[in-house]
Amino acid sequence: MIYSFGQKKYIKLAWSYSVAVVWLILYIHLNITYEPYLGYVSTMLLLIQAFVLIARAFCKKNTLLFVLFSFIALYTWPAKLFFFNEVFLSAHNQQFTYETATLVTLLFSLFLLVVDFFVKIPNPASFKRFEYKNNTMLFYILYIVSWVLVFSCRRVGNAYDGSGDEIKVSTLNEYVLILFLTSYIYSSGNKTRQHLLFLLWAVYIMFTLLAGGRVEVVLLLLLLLIIKYQYVFSFKKIVLFFICGIWGMSVFETIRQNPQMILQGDFAAIVTPFVEKEYIQNSQGSNTGDVYWATERMILLINDGDLSIEKRTKAALYYFLSSITPTSYLPPLANLANYKSEIRTTGGGGLSFGFFYVMFGLGGVVFLGYFFAKMLNKYSCRNSSLSLFYITLMMMMIPRWFAYTPIHLVKFCVWGVLFYYWVICVDYTMKKHKLC
Repeated sequence: MIYSFGQKKYIKLAWSYSVAVVWLILYIHLNITYEPYLGYVSTMLLLIQAFVLIARAFCKKNTLLFVLFSFIALYTWPAKLFFFNEVFLSAHNQQFTYETATLVTLLFSLFLLVVDFFVKIPNPASFKRFEYKNNTMLFYILYIVSWVLVFSCRRVGNAYDGSGDEIKVSTLNEYVLILFLTSYIYSSGNKTRQHLLFLLWAVYIMFTLLAGGRVEVVLLLLLLLIIKYQYVFSFKKIVLFFICGIWGMSVFETIRQNPQMILQGDFAAIVTPFVEKEYIQNSQGSNTGDVYWATERMILLINDGDLSIEKRTKAALYYFLSSITPTSYLPPLANLANYKSEIRTTGGGGLSFGFFYVMFGLGGVVFLGYFFAKMLNKYSCRNSSLSLFYITLMMMMIPRWFAYTPIHLVKFCVWGVLFYYWVICVDYTMKKHKLC
């Protein structure tokens, strides 16, 4: 049945229009008056939509889209815990703010509805791989620069000692991933060069984990899945790896928050972290819950009058300016994730559709879902190397732009493409003058 949703056009249209009608009824009702059932129904609608996307990718055995949709679906669970289990979204908000939480849930549903309507789940064999480029000298230049940046921009600090000291990390730490991808393309498929890259990536992962970080590890693993392992391992193996990875990251988070659990021998709590985290002071002790709250917090700032239409318009302008200007040089509105955090505290971040709703209204949510779906569709088409480079960075950075700030779509990814274009020009010049 799920397979038919994605394959038979008339069934898919009927499904999408039915969901759209239900969504519209819920949204209109919410704007007239709030009723308790709205949160429950909205959550069920959200969970079903997430399941349909995952199931469509599963039926096509499309490893990459299965992983991406599953990652997004992780952020639907806080709504279930909030409305059905009555667990606060975050320790930053010890209240049951049902009305605004319902609006966030509906915005999430709208985003998934648009993605599901426009995305095509192709056979994974149709995905276009990068064509290797051969320039030995350029490869080693990129490789050496990568080593320098990995050492000079790595995380510094210790998140395990419980001191609460801030972990210092350069903004270039994640931009090194652009160099990783470019170096891989210029490895010309040579096994020796790729083994050298694996050594570099292992060191990068080690530095990240030793300092208590994990996002960079997720980003690098996603990159490896996109450029290599989706073509190497079977669908079943990658699904198993993904499930183990989600469990492993949650265990890692538990240990990072309380390293003494190892000394206390509380291994049951360590290996079953999901159960333990849900009810810490009746709050969801998870990144997903904090991010859900961070999204709702922006809606509450609108309701409180702290984000007027004028400020929201300025925030949209700063969104584009911040792609070429350091955020520190811009007004506080340029960083909606922390705007007015002295009034309503937050752990940072926020779901991307929440930012787009604040800046552009419902049309922004629709556009974001459409843009994401179209970029995924283009991945299986004949694209220029620059387009493929952007889409690869977009998919790799989904933990950042979807669950932290959408600025990465117009900053990290665009600057990555510009850098890659510059490298191509250098490659052309070197070959033209026979310097390699």
